[in-house]
Amino acid sequence: MMDKKWMVLVALAMGVLLAGCTPAAQTTDEGTAGNGASQTADEGVAGDGLAQVASLLGQQDADTADLFGGGTENWTADKSVYIGRVFETKLYGEPVTIYTSCGQDDVVESVSVWIADGTGEVSDQQVGDWQMRVSEATGVQMEDMGQASESGTYAWRWQTNDTFYTLRPLENILSLDIIPAVGELQ
Repeated sequence: MMDKKWMVLVALAMGVLLAGCTPAAQTTDEGTAGNGASQTADEGVAGDGLAQVASLLGQQDADTADLFGGGTENWTADKSVYIGRVFETKLYGEPVTIYTSCGQDDVVESVSVWIADGTGEVSDQQVGDWQMRVSEATGVQMEDMGQASESGTYAWRWQTNDTFYTLRPLENILSLDIIPAVGELQ
């Protein structure tokens, strides 16, 4: 019995020692995701978080792999089409899931931040907080897009010189889509 306790203690001590030998992820409160800054999932996105998330647009997928604590590849079910990456992190202190989608050239073409993933109710306060955050981060006024006749959902949009941000609540889901403004939309 005593030997078993010592073996468990030694195993725990070895685990602690080995964990202390792994390199820690670099974190920063400045800069953007495009400059090599990375955060662990527990710490989340630092500094100007929404700008860091938006800076994923236009990056090579391979260059985003280790950002925000590391992303996992996202493929179609049959593994025939590569979609992009999925990042589990925090934004404004709240847990979020960030999805990227890539074009054929493996460049990030869009980003979707799932603020509420369907596991809990989306409150008016939460929607209001995110409306304020996006307005502050983009420096532009929110456009109320009203209720879509097809789906019955509401949406709010912000347009900067080069990017569209769209906040959508749908039952227990709240997402923020970020896409580049291209062509005549710019």
